[in-house]
Amino acid sequence: MGSKELLLYDIHDAIIFPPVTSDWEKKTFTGVLRSDLIKKLNVTPDMFADALLMTGTTFLPTFPPLQDENIISRQPFSVLDAVNLLRTSEKSITTTCAAFSDILQLRDPTGWTSTGRRRWVLSIA
Repeated sequence: MGSKELLLYDIHDAIIFPPVTSDWEKKTFTGVLRSDLIKKLNVTPDMFADALLMTGTTFLPTFPPLQDENIISRQPFSVLDAVNLLRTSEKSITTTCAAFSDILQLRDPTGWTSTGRRRWVLSIA
């Protein structure tokens, strides 16, 4: 078992989701492989990490535009929504932040606008 944050690293194991009642009854469990997610989303490992960071972690808040129903109408948002935001902004977190600078200034004036912070945190975590 592990947090989704483990998917930020080049792990070679599965992340096993916490069991629910039906899992115990069926004697099954569910999990996900990082490599499968990257392949299914058709992204690079770096873009996958950026999208995952955008969804929020214990050390970085959620990218505010993902929580805006005018931008992502289907809430709660998913990692695919983060990937799509990146795709519309040249696959760059810096460009994505610039595109939503008005929302970032309003809802997170010191966090996401300093985009270097996200990679720095990831590199020391």
